Amino acid sequence: MTSSYRICKESMDDPVCLTCYNKELLAWLRDNVKHKYMINYIIRKVSRKLSLSVIDLDYCILCRRHGFFISKKDYFSEVKRILQEINISDGVINNFSKIFYQDNIYYHIRN
Repeated sequence: MTSSYRICKESMDDPVCLTCYNKELLAWLRDNVKHKYMINYIIRKVSRKLSLSVIDLDYCILCRRHGFFISKKDYFSEVKRILQEINISDGVINNFSKIFYQDNIYYHIRN
């Protein structure tokens, strides 16, 4: 099965790299998903899926490193789709949507 995923053409005024988004997701997963193997599975699946859909743009506003970027909309839409695909509970998905579909979505990055 081929992926229909494409890079979003939205403007990235506040570029955040894929690594920082993954850190945000990991922090949220640790607080909301009980099983460590499921957390690792989700992170691996997201990383594999999105690693081919990033662009080399600028410096990350969070870690200040030059990196590969994806729009906030594309990243979290894909994560939500993956959570639904692996049958994570509706309550957890609703919590995810409430947290990450805000304008300032930076959860709490743990360096």
